Amino acid sequence: MAGLSQFRHAFGPGLLFAGTAIGLSHLVQSTRAGATYGVAIGMVILLIHVLKYPLFRFGAYYTAASGESLVEGYRRQGVFAVWLLLGAMLAYVFFAVGAIGMLTAGLIQTAIGLDIDVRISGAVILVAGAIFLIVGRFHWLDLVNKVLIAVLSISTITAAAMSLPRLGAPGWTFHAGDLDLKFLLFIAALGGFMPVSSDASVWQSVWTVAKAKDAGVEPDRRAVLADFNIGYWGAAFFAVCFLIMGAAIMRPAGIEPAAQAAPFAGQLIALYESALGGWAAPLIAASVISVMLSTTLTGLDALPRVFVAITRVLRGEPVGMVTKVRLDGTPAYRFYLLVLVGGAIILMAFLASSFRRFLDFGTTVAFLVAPVIAILNHRAVFNGPMLAHARPGAAMKAWSIVGILTFTGFTVTYLWLLIGGYLD
Repeated sequence: MAGLSQFRHAFGPGLLFAGTAIGLSHLVQSTRAGATYGVAIGMVILLIHVLKYPLFRFGAYYTAASGESLVEGYRRQGVFAVWLLLGAMLAYVFFAVGAIGMLTAGLIQTAIGLDIDVRISGAVILVAGAIFLIVGRFHWLDLVNKVLIAVLSISTITAAAMSLPRLGAPGWTFHAGDLDLKFLLFIAALGGFMPVSSDASVWQSVWTVAKAKDAGVEPDRRAVLADFNIGYWGAAFFAVCFLIMGAAIMRPAGIEPAAQAAPFAGQLIALYESALGGWAAPLIAASVISVMLSTTLTGLDALPRVFVAITRVLRGEPVGMVTKVRLDGTPAYRFYLLVLVGGAIILMAFLASSFRRFLDFGTTVAFLVAPVIAILNHRAVFNGPMLAHARPGAAMKAWSIVGILTFTGFTVTYLWLLIGGYLD
């Protein structure tokens, strides 16, 4: 019973992670992967999840074992590590949040039949999300996300299962001619946000702290990791679900994923309707809207939290004390939230005409910084303040090193091809 009680107090951040992941990377990138390359590319998606597992696990693990956030774990390695984190986040966050706003707006407009500029409706959604978080803070976010994930789970599993009988030879086939530089570019975009950007490990850390404060208990390591595993591997499962739908329905029909947000949203809803039938329109709308609302809220909450923690560290607040107080509900949190929303709205105003390029830029940047975040997370766990008995074992250490070497190899190869002009 004690174990169940501890899990109940820890349950939530893992679903927030899943809510973040099952958005751009799943609705967009997994569906595109299936439509373009078929089910065979699912092996790449699963490999990405396996290789990135230690990177993301360490976010929850560090906080559960040390009581600190990963931002403080970075500061213990030197202030340079905190600046690296800040630079990595600033390189893509406005693009990612703008893409989230546009896709969410496109889905809602398509579902209810509205015909207005996606930039306007996207801005309204981001502002409404900011107001929700300012008023409700972590407690409301935690509760609402659980409802949204439940709706998503039921409808997406049903749609994927009903798509399977339509998965003929074209859906399984991977052509040798697909192995070109265009494929490498797609893998870079796919890997950058699969299951989500690597700095989301820091998000997981600050959410673990917030959940402990909300529940009024210290985080239990086993319970925290169980919660994380549910969210992480659940996200991997849903990535495969969307891959199957793209391969079973879009690929045989030769449907090219649209480059703009609103048309792509229409394709997604048509994907569900094709799998389930027109009778399921309300279920379809509820599913795709719930997943993007969850992604919108989790992203808008996590990024300002991390920025507040970074600010406190860079201002010289003692390590170990940065996250002892709430990060949300403060003037700094509200300031960063408004800056984030404002910056995303400005980008949407200029780049809405090419949603796919908009998204691919942000996800590729996330792909390039993954080795840096992976190294910092590894150092925080194995060289940080935790006692020796609290550190992960040799197998997890080796797993983490393999992931770091793989990310680094891909990044170096990508940059070499880019600098050499092969990717023009």
